[in-house]
This record gives sequence, C-alpha cells and structure tokens, in this order.
Amino acid sequence: MKLFRALGLVAVLTFSLAAPTEDLQIIDTDTADAQNPTDLDDFDFSKQPPPQGPNCKGSTTCIGFHPRGTQIWKVAKELQKFIAAIPDDKNIDAGQQIACVKGTTGWYGGICAYFQYIKEQKTGAQAKQLVQNIIDLHCKTCGSWPTDGQYVRDGEFTINFVTKAACHGTCV
Repeated sequence: MKLFRALGLVAVLTFSLAAPTEDLQIIDTDTADAQNPTDLDDFDFSKQPPPQGPNCKGSTTCIGFHPRGTQIWKVAKELQKFIAAIPDDKNIDAGQQIACVKGTTGWYGGICAYFQYIKEQKTGAQAKQLVQNIIDLHCKTCGSWPTDGQYVRDGEFTINFVTKAACHGTCV
C-alpha cells in the first residue's frame, strides 16, 4: 500500500513539474471576495455568488484560527449556543453579525455567523435551524447553507472568518 502511495506522489510531482508555468496565477487569499468575505463592512451583499449548495467551506483562516474560550473543532457548536439565545422573531439583515467567536490573538477578527445574498430579513428561528443544518453536515468551524435549502442565489446562512468581529457571543 505504501508503494502505491509513493508512486502516486511521484506521479503528482512529475506532473506538477512538467506543467507550464506561464498559466500559473497567484491568488491573494487575504482579500475579500464574493465567496469568503473577511470584512463585512466593505462587502457588497448584492453580488451573486457562484452556485454552491451546503458546504463546510470558508476562508483559509478558518483552518488556523485560535478561538477564545473553546477549541477550533467546537466553534460551530459554540456559535449555536450563542444563536440559541436569540428570540425566534428577531429580524436579521444581510451581513449583520448574528454571533461571533473572537480569536485569542488580540486583533479584532473572529468566526461569525451571518446571512448573505438575502433579499429580505431573516429571523432568529431561521438562524437556529440553519446553524443546526451546518452542524448536521459535520462542519466544525466554517460553512454555509442556502436559506431555501438549495439555491445560494436566494441567500445563505454562513459561518466564516471576518476581520472585524462585532462581539464575542450573541451580537444581535
């Protein structure tokens, strides 16, 4: 089995080295984009994202994040606890941070839950259901779930890294 893995690695390295370099693009992962906004104040929530269904994707910072008061693999569940405190009838706007877990490093970043690409306000009850959906998908830190369960173009509930976390706990 080890021999097959080693041969596979050699094949990948050989292909990588043989690939033409003029087509390589360097992507700056620190800039905000439609999929992974990091600064919600500057993000345009009217832009339509590429179509994705439920997923555990997020900023690359989700992987190396050091949360305050919990472990990295418990961030989604911690956010769920914070969201549980929100009244079911509480209205929530696009981009409004619902709940956040700040980092331990002293800067303002954190992993936050929020709605994006929505055309109308959502409620606390919807946030509770959608965070549960993300946890049921086995996402530990970051992830997204379309608000209608299928199409991102109709909005999504997202847990992702932001550069300016509004709070540590429930934010709305």
